[in-house]
Amino acid sequence: QVTRWSRNGTYEIVVAGTGTSGSDNQSLSSPMQTDLDANGTYIYIADWFNHRIQRWLVGANEGNTIVGISGSAGAGLNQLNQPAGVALDPNETYIYVADQAKHRVQRFILQSEHIFNRQE
Repeated sequence: QVTRWSRNGTYEIVVAGTGTSGSDNQSLSSPMQTDLDANGTYIYIADWFNHRIQRWLVGANEGNTIVGISGSAGAGLNQLNQPAGVALDPNETYIYVADQAKHRVQRFILQSEHIFNRQE
């Protein structure tokens, strides 16, 4: 799960996940890194063992897979294999994914509210 802590180290809230490993939209499996949009509305999560990037509305009970195919590792342009990092560009046009097991960094462009397509 992903939790939020205050600057002084006080636990605040569970932001994403149930605390139990899983592959449904309410669960995560070894989340590795997160990034938050500029408004603090959405959190983007590199979900390592589910081979996906999840986007959660902060405070929601579930997220959406926006990059990768949940539970399906691979080398295809729409697949990830153990994503270890995720970052938004400053304009929130692109998302960068460090795909560790495939030794690559991919860039995706936002096409709609919930879906990213790979940028060639």
